[in-house]
Amino acid sequence: MKKFIACALAAVMSVAMMAGVSMAGEAEAVDRTLNIAWAGDIETYDAHMTTQDYCVPVNVFDRLFEIVIGETGSAELVNSLVADYSVSEDGMTFDFTLRDDVVFSNGEALTADDVAYTFTRMVAVEGSQQEYLFETVVGYEEFTGTGNYHDAYLPGITVTDATHFSIQLSTPYAGFLNILGSPACCIYSKAVVEEAGEAFGQDPAFCIGSGAYVVSSWTRDLGMELGYNSLYWGTAPDFNNVKIQIIPDADTLNMMFQSGQIDILDGNYLDSAIIASVYKTMYADKIVYSSRLGTSYMALNQASNEALADVNVRRAIAMSIDRQLIIDTIINGDGMLVDGIFPQGLVGFSEENQGWLQYDPEGAQALLESAGYTKGDDGYYFSFTIENDENNSSTRQSVIMAIADMLQKNGINATVKNNDHSSWLDMRKAGEIDSYVSTWTADYNDPDNFIATFWGSEARATGRSLGYTDQDVMTRVSAAPAIIDDAERQAEYAALEKKIVEEDVSWVPVYQEIHIFVMSQNVSEFIPHWAGYSDFSFSGVKAAN
Repeated sequence: MKKFIACALAAVMSVAMMAGVSMAGEAEAVDRTLNIAWAGDIETYDAHMTTQDYCVPVNVFDRLFEIVIGETGSAELVNSLVADYSVSEDGMTFDFTLRDDVVFSNGEALTADDVAYTFTRMVAVEGSQQEYLFETVVGYEEFTGTGNYHDAYLPGITVTDATHFSIQLSTPYAGFLNILGSPACCIYSKAVVEEAGEAFGQDPAFCIGSGAYVVSSWTRDLGMELGYNSLYWGTAPDFNNVKIQIIPDADTLNMMFQSGQIDILDGNYLDSAIIASVYKTMYADKIVYSSRLGTSYMALNQASNEALADVNVRRAIAMSIDRQLIIDTIINGDGMLVDGIFPQGLVGFSEENQGWLQYDPEGAQALLESAGYTKGDDGYYFSFTIENDENNSSTRQSVIMAIADMLQKNGINATVKNNDHSSWLDMRKAGEIDSYVSTWTADYNDPDNFIATFWGSEARATGRSLGYTDQDVMTRVSAAPAIIDDAERQAEYAALEKKIVEEDVSWVPVYQEIHIFVMSQNVSEFIPHWAGYSDFSFSGVKAAN
């Protein structure tokens, strides 16, 4: 934990330096290459079109604000592209002043028009995965999914000049500034995105931002290389080159790290038994622990499977899973139980909503039988499929297999089916998956980021293959951000969490993990993402020499 605290303090110092005098054009970074591995390739570098591929957005593009871990260990919002801002007394008008020394890697100045264009596109571009973030901004409904972002801005965004703009909300939202620090709110060059058209997100030639790095090359399913952006306005990183290799095989990755070919090892990609036996012993002084601000869950689709439409069935599934055993064995204690939607450490976490979900396989069978279910000739009460994304880490795949085994032993025929990532994602978005196991990690420190993503509308619930249709709940979820009194707002989120998970069992909360990274001898310090993502800023990696 001492190493983690030291990294957190360094993160604050780093951002503070970035907020000062521009470093662009000063001393170039020493020629060093940071070697990284991914288990699978990204789908896109366009942060509007993904909710998980954030590595490139975090390193190539900047945001108005950044979220860092402060001295107290809590997430804090600090200025990045924003030099100054003010908020009206009613909390509905935000006036911003941009830094005047920021340029994109092609040399063009970053202006308020780029900001307005970016945010309008996030709402209006067809297929956006992030449009809901601006649902409180004036004009959201008339622009959503329309494709109308080329020549017009959201009515709630007013550009005064190159460095001044304002955003008008239709209703107060306490978490709005935190949204602006999320990966989804990377600022794009209007000229570049317009020139790229549909190639934006796919062609590295158009991956032009104002961040510390540029994409030098990208070979699908093999890897990516990044280089230092010599026009970067902040402090030059220790590593001016980053080589990312796609290594889907955990054993290969393990050997590559131990042979010095990888500099930051993501523990999520390896079997936790190896982490415990090898890395917590031989590399104990090179481990960095990061509490992941996320909830690992099992989704249960009420629309795709007749049995799963019954809340008694969903509750029986939850009661049949020994979550503590999963934590103790598969992830070797590097996690904690969480019984709702919100993880510990997130604004909105409720102690009162913990403890209700207990492992009770006999009770689960009794519940099913009282609801009229009987075992068939195959020995099962009912059947459903757990769809596995083959890009999942070996640890998550072990968790999925353990859950399926526990259910089968309790008379529930859960069959695991493997899918390539693209097919899995398409099925999930179409609402066609019976069940899957995944983790949602905070984009910004507000409960709305969790609850609205999954239950903010019927379309979102479908897109997450939940099939949840309680309109009253969705109306309340949409209204919650506008509650001005903080205590009242948190109480509403706690009530919604209780309704959705404890009463409706829309998903089964499994655990909250502690994310482990291991540094090579080439690295002296590593700052994880504030929310514990696998994706992190390469600028937060310090060289050992």
